[in-house]
Amino acid sequence: ALQARPLQTPEPEDADYLFRQMADFQFLIVSLGRLRKAALVAQSVAAVSGEIRSAVETFDAALPGLARMRNVGEHVEDYAIDSTMRHDKTVDRRMLQVARWDENVFMWLGEQLSLAAAQSAARELYLALKDAQQRVGTDER
Repeated sequence: ALQARPLQTPEPEDADYLFRQMADFQFLIVSLGRLRKAALVAQSVAAVSGEIRSAVETFDAALPGLARMRNVGEHVEDYAIDSTMRHDKTVDRRMLQVARWDENVFMWLGEQLSLAAAQSAARELYLALKDAQQRVGTDER
């Protein structure tokens, strides 16, 4: 919700910074990726492993383009020069430059990320993590 709010409202810096929404979408992508990583860590707790795995699978199904966007965004230096080290060889440097935003859907790299779907999926994964933590307790490893 914190990362989604600036995408839903005009901001004072919009007049000076034309690409603010693009930057805010990148921050959202990073935040969603980190939430997912936290869930992967939680899967190591045997008592909740199955339910967290299921929650991650639901999250991934709701946001199918997220992994590609996150991977390219996190390793943009490799993609910017068409490095042979880039994981997804179907993405080249020209694709980095083209993105669209239509007030609810961010389109980049041939993928789409719906703001509403992202908020819903993140909320559900967060609640699954919170529920698991409350049931297991903070001292469980």
